[in-house]
Amino acid sequence: MLQRTGIVSAILGSIKNAIKSARSLVLTTLFSGLVTDMLTASQYMSIILPGQMFKSAYKKHNVSLTVLSRTLEDGGTMFSYLVPWSLTAIYLSGVLGVSTLDFFPYAYQAVLTPILAIIYAITGFAIFKEKGNVNEDKEHPEEKSFMQKKLSNE
Repeated sequence: MLQRTGIVSAILGSIKNAIKSARSLVLTTLFSGLVTDMLTASQYMSIILPGQMFKSAYKKHNVSLTVLSRTLEDGGTMFSYLVPWSLTAIYLSGVLGVSTLDFFPYAYQAVLTPILAIIYAITGFAIFKEKGNVNEDKEHPEEKSFMQKKLSNE
């Protein structure tokens, strides 16, 4: 419905200028997942909305859709139970009998996963390109991933 009404394309159009590389694309996807999670209180929506919004941008920048999937997981699903008003946090609070802030110190994976995703995006580590684009290094040599640089130096 959001795509048919043009809302998704309007949102993507407004942030398209900020996406100039694979690095900025992954970071934008990550933060969109986090913000969507906070606004919708649903981990499912934090995967679906940014996934639909950025799928074409990943194809345009020749970044593998597995990176999109991993980034959505890092920003949406993992962070969801730390948002006190999200459905996941409400369920966990009810089951554990404690507030979200009480189990926050033990939720190190939910905190570390987005941090690692940011580090991956900045360094280019595990930002895989789609296979089949032979001219990729000639078009954007500054976007070589960390592993590509390591392998070319050996």
